[in-house]
Amino acid sequence: MKSIINYHVIDSTNIGDLSSAPTKYFDFPGYTVKQADIREIDLNKVRDKYIIVGGGGLLFSPFLKSFSKLIKAKTAIKLIAWGIGQQIYGHSFSHQELRDFNYSQYLEFPTPHSPLPIPCLHN
Repeated sequence: MKSIINYHVIDSTNIGDLSSAPTKYFDFPGYTVKQADIREIDLNKVRDKYIIVGGGGLLFSPFLKSFSKLIKAKTAIKLIAWGIGQQIYGHSFSHQELRDFNYSQYLEFPTPHSPLPIPCLHN
């Protein structure tokens, strides 16, 4: 597994989705990195790869079928949710859909009595 595919929404009319892919901001030395549209998953091309799903508002019902496809292929891939969130319109689905991912950074909204986790980047 020396390849990474970053699935997110690739739409030239939506700068937010285009700019939300983590592979645009981080280097992965020793890995080939490809970006692909979450709406066009080819399971024949994901085998033995690390799959990053994110960023953007992907916890949205139109993408549920794509999530299901990737989860079914999980035995042959490493599945990572990175920088995904929900939509403020339409029907979002729960972050519980990520329970079958190998790794997810998705955080619950804190309650008034819970600590607020703050992710940071350091040089």
